Amino acid sequence: MKVAFLGAGLMGAGMVNNLIDAGHDVVVRSRTPQRLKDSGWTVVSEVADAVRGADVICSVLPDSPEVLAAIEAARAHLARDTVWIDMSTIAPAAARSHHELLAGHGVAYLDAPVSGGPTGAAAGTLAIWVGGDRAAFDAVYPILSVIGRPEAITYVGGSGAGLVVKVVNNYLAAANLAIAAEGMAMAAAEGADIETVRRCVSAGSGASWQLDRGLDKPLAGDITPGFRLAHAMKDIRIGRELLDGADLDMPLNRAVLDRYTEALDAYGPDVDWGAVGLLALGDGGGEADPN
Repeated sequence: MKVAFLGAGLMGAGMVNNLIDAGHDVVVRSRTPQRLKDSGWTVVSEVADAVRGADVICSVLPDSPEVLAAIEAARAHLARDTVWIDMSTIAPAAARSHHELLAGHGVAYLDAPVSGGPTGAAAGTLAIWVGGDRAAFDAVYPILSVIGRPEAITYVGGSGAGLVVKVVNNYLAAANLAIAAEGMAMAAAEGADIETVRRCVSAGSGASWQLDRGLDKPLAGDITPGFRLAHAMKDIRIGRELLDGADLDMPLNRAVLDRYTEALDAYGPDVDWGAVGLLALGDGGGEADPN
């Protein structure tokens, strides 16, 4: 397939390489194409030049305004029956709006957020949760199966459904990372060896991915960005908006949002989201080297 790829950053770069290796014809749009001159990719600076003639458009963009801007720049150049796979993490309501906007042009829009980080993107092992038209999902499954592992690619339902899964996933992951750090701080305060406690708890009912792997960077005092703290905050806020819209008061969500706000104030937006762990494990912020 001919694929236009919008947003080849930390997550997108691995996807692009895997699509090319699988034999797809990929055109990457970058606002700074010179930065990618040694990538070996076909790179253009305009959205229109990337999407013209594409069978599939993949986007991995920071938030709803960027996705909408890309759609506005692209839609006059899209052929009917093109499928737009948006892997950005945005509000489900925004995805539904984008779905309606593109449907008027005969273009199917799938919200297909992913989980697995840059490592999973490079390995082609991401989890992908897809909302939108089922026939469009089936048509682009060959693309999705290159980006993610087949057993973790799930068609969830109508437009926005994939993002509901992603928002819940990221909220639970964010909460678990923060509380796992507090648990290890509790152990350290009692003189216990943190790695021994981690190993023991991982065999018990307190086991989690964040305990096993998410704490590695904050325990090492490393906040070089993988999944940026600003993006984690955005996802938690989307969850808060969903709760507010449903008139649900969930106090733990507010506590998680407050904790990540503290980390943002202490370390800034461009560090790894594991910086939240340093609030419990480190000195409370401000001194760690983000580089």
